Amino acid sequence: MNTLVSRRHLADDEAQATLELALVISVLLLITVAVCQLVLALNCYLVINSAGRYGARRAAETNDGEAARKASLQSASGLPGGHVEVAVTFPEGRDKARRSP
Repeated sequence: MNTLVSRRHLADDEAQATLELALVISVLLLITVAVCQLVLALNCYLVINSAGRYGARRAAETNDGEAARKASLQSASGLPGGHVEVAVTFPEGRDKARRSP
């Protein structure tokens, strides 16, 4: 009878360990996926920020809105997803195409 009781406790301990392992692995997997999504969002933020800076630099160099738009689009080509829109505006109409006399 004593061996029967010890076998039952051993089986219960193994089942409990298996259940705990399943719970811990699922939580770790969830945390891993969340960290990957956070890193992807940070990457997108950095690419967008860099594309804006690159476009602003090109606009300051050439004073041409279309060249700045193309430079931003080229720099943002690494973004996941579909279509990217870029709008370039100059203060007081200082665009190359609209120079005031």
